[in-house]
Amino acid sequence: GAGHIAEELTPLLKKLGFIITLIDERSERLQLPSFAVVDEKLDELPSDALKKIEFTSDLYIIVITHEHKHDEEIVKYCLDKPFKYLGLIGSKTKWEKFKSRYKSAGITDEKIARVKTPIGINIGSETPFEIAISIIAELIQLSQ
Repeated sequence: GAGHIAEELTPLLKKLGFIITLIDERSERLQLPSFAVVDEKLDELPSDALKKIEFTSDLYIIVITHEHKHDEEIVKYCLDKPFKYLGLIGSKTKWEKFKSRYKSAGITDEKIARVKTPIGINIGSETPFEIAISIIAELIQLSQ
């Protein structure tokens, strides 16, 4: 699941030098050992926590939550903001549903196209660790 991917991904992001803010309203999740490297932990709903994030042109946003409604809200909130990368985990079907609702809300195709989904480079990954590696590979490729 998404949580397991985040657990694998977080230490790898830290090794690459990222400053990490982790948002999860489930406070017990924030205490997991793999999240010990996180620079800032926000124990609240993403819709509230996002208001505290400074959006800049060098911000990387990785959306890997436990609920589709959170994923959709996060992406929608971010579309009008500056960022370098906005990656969303999920299937093509999920993304098509999100896009349809975004378009109905008047969000332009240009803004929607800024979202990278499915997240990561297609390397045939299946396990949470392999998916984390594919995401890391995409971020390395993006920074070249």
